[in-house]
Parts: sequence; C-alpha cells; structure tokens
Amino acid sequence: MNKIGLTSLVLITLSGCQSHPPQYASAGVEIKDNQPCFSMTPLSSTALVATAPTINKLNGSEWQTMTSPANWQPTRVISASHYTVWPDINWQAGIYDVVFKVSDGNNATRYATRFMLTRSAQGELTVQKQE
Repeated sequence: MNKIGLTSLVLITLSGCQSHPPQYASAGVEIKDNQPCFSMTPLSSTALVATAPTINKLNGSEWQTMTSPANWQPTRVISASHYTVWPDINWQAGIYDVVFKVSDGNNATRYATRFMLTRSAQGELTVQKQE
C-alpha cells in the first residue's frame, strides 16, 4: 500500500512539470539598405500583419525605450518574403532589444531579438546577433 501511495505522489508531482512553449520566437536580423531588417518564420503563405515594435537600447547599464506600440500606427503588412524594417527609427551603434507580434489573421506569434549594431567610419551599419 505504501508503494502505491509513493507512486501516486511521484506521478502527481511529475504531471505538474509540463514544458510550456516559449513566450517569444527568435527573429532574425540583418542589414539591408543600411538599416536592420527583421525576419521571422512564416506562419503561413498569406500576407502577414505586424504590430508596432517595442525597441529598447542599452544606455550604459540601463535600458532606454526608444519606441513602443503606443507611438506607432497599430499594424503594418509584411511582404511575402516575411521580413520587415522600421525606417523611422534612428538606428545608432549599440545593443538593442526588439519585440513585435506577427499575425496571419488566424494565428499570432511574438518575436524578440537582441543584437548589437556597429557603424563603420564610412557610416555603414553591421549587426551581430546577441540572442
């Protein structure tokens, strides 16, 4: 009887240890036309809609919010190649966190990325992915 009780306790405990899906999918980032371009795994082959991003920049030891969804139009359509840029951002050298949500009308995925931008003497940006 003690064996059954111990087995039941172990099963109940283990059933509570279920893995949850990650809160954010990883977005790719590269430089196109001298600005960061963000790519994501396509939800479908249809047109996608992205919410405005939250962009934070590391300033010394503190994160500074450069923009949040409240500062932007609510959504934008993403091209069939499933990448987007935010050209109104004044991208400078530094470390950034960018978070945004993409929807195909039926499903939505939140994306996040951390990256470091450097600027050459000629003014060209380069990117190094952090996470």
